[in-house]
Amino acid sequence: MDVKPQTPSPHGALPPRKKLSRRKLWIFRLVALGLGLLLGFLALEVGVRILASARPNDIETLKRFEERKAKGEPLDLRHLIRMSRNPLLIYEFIPSVEGIFERVTVRINSAGYRDKERTLAKPPDTWRLATLGDSILFGWGSPEEVRFTNVLEDFLNETGDGTKFEVLNFGVPSYNTVSEDGLLKTVVAPYEPDAVLLSFCLENDHSLPNFVSRPRPLYTLRESFAWKLLEGRGKGGIRGRLQPELEGSQRDVVPEEYRFMVGVDRCLEALADIGNFTRRKKWPALFVVDYWLLDPWLAPNARPLSEDPASTVTAAARSAGFIEVNTLKPTADYLTTHSEGMRAMWVTNDDPHPNAIRHALVAREIYRQMVEQGVLPDSDARRAELPAHLARWDGIIEAARTNTTLPSRAAEVGNETLDYSEVWGRLAW
Repeated sequence: MDVKPQTPSPHGALPPRKKLSRRKLWIFRLVALGLGLLLGFLALEVGVRILASARPNDIETLKRFEERKAKGEPLDLRHLIRMSRNPLLIYEFIPSVEGIFERVTVRINSAGYRDKERTLAKPPDTWRLATLGDSILFGWGSPEEVRFTNVLEDFLNETGDGTKFEVLNFGVPSYNTVSEDGLLKTVVAPYEPDAVLLSFCLENDHSLPNFVSRPRPLYTLRESFAWKLLEGRGKGGIRGRLQPELEGSQRDVVPEEYRFMVGVDRCLEALADIGNFTRRKKWPALFVVDYWLLDPWLAPNARPLSEDPASTVTAAARSAGFIEVNTLKPTADYLTTHSEGMRAMWVTNDDPHPNAIRHALVAREIYRQMVEQGVLPDSDARRAELPAHLARWDGIIEAARTNTTLPSRAAEVGNETLDYSEVWGRLAW
């Protein structure tokens, strides 16, 4: 077999090929990997900013959404609201707007609230309870007729002595205590209520919703949107950055003109101011806290009910002259009796707003306190009937349970990793 001889190089023999050392080879690989990750991260950063610009979420966006309100199709919160001329309210519902919101039909009355049509002047022989609050009072995810304000009004009229009872609902999602203080003085007072109820949520009554924030600095190099998105992926951060949410904005992103409304100190000051205002008006004032997670109090070796996470704020409310309506024990008793976890009282498996069961239970406790504390005009007569009336309330709660489709994980008790100390401890009440 003939072998073709190699053609010699004009410069002599071919130099041997040098092999990279193992150390240099690893350095090359690491540099290549780093460059790849950097380019990938930059691409993600650009993509996130494009997405953020397409789905803006700040106070300027709320103004631009004025032109995009629509009826008869699924809406988000920004479709239902508009900027308010009252700086304490920031935003308000658009009067008479209607649509599908959070899976249910929502109708806003001509005065701008999710309530029946009410006359400003109180009709003769009418007793009015005005209720202030946020998304819980509004009835987020629940039909209007199952909210505790509606259920309470129906019960008062069905069991009364001829007096007409009205329970006015002034709930607006994410209104905090400062907003509710301003609302009481400017909007609610002219309705001439005979008593006032404040529905309190420890999660957001000290803050503002995330869309009350400065416009995003999309072209800045001082912060990374991609990093914040990845950092918050396990805490609802992705959705929270791109959607209108009820969770509060951090103080440093709230526009300067609204920062006076943010903080536990401002919340407590507003709570005291509401107490002073209702006392001057001689209106009894009730205070109820929503409990949306009680599984740590239901599990084996559960913590005692005396460890109430709302104890400090309810003490502040009592000092301000409020009548406390505490639903912690009744809620825990109900869930223990039925061997159900707290999700049995959520509107969906991942939305802790109250469903019909929790609304009915809260209405029962409000009624009991109003009778026992002599708030109602016919409290004396009702006090004699209270045991029978409470039994009737139990039937209403059971009917709500029968008619409610419980979330799939409703029967799980004690498996929660989330704890009130984690959720509310940072508020330093």
